[in-house]
Amino acid sequence: MLKPRFSTKLEWNTLLATVVQDTLCLAWQDNNIVLALSNMHTVHKTEDFQERVRKRPAKTSTNGRIVRRVFGDNPTKELHIPRFIDDYNQYMGGVDLANQFRESYETHRTTQRN
Repeated sequence: MLKPRFSTKLEWNTLLATVVQDTLCLAWQDNNIVLALSNMHTVHKTEDFQERVRKRPAKTSTNGRIVRRVFGDNPTKELHIPRFIDDYNQYMGGVDLANQFRESYETHRTTQRN
């Protein structure tokens, strides 16, 4: 529901967050709106944001116009991004690796049904 409602209306780096049953529900506007759930991150402290060098999106990028305004004529710029995004970008392969390692140790028990 958030994506169609806000994806073209929010300024870059707009963060919407709410807590539902001890889970942080997040929507962050980058080139596109990014939706996330977290039970380990917060968004109300300065250390919840990370400064990273980002590349300006291409002119053909779908919603790149939202971010290009922030960059001006610079091809790269140091920008503050939420730590949950930075953590995802750094460790996104971790879940895939865990599944891959677990796959080689699975046992298949035969069961009989009456």
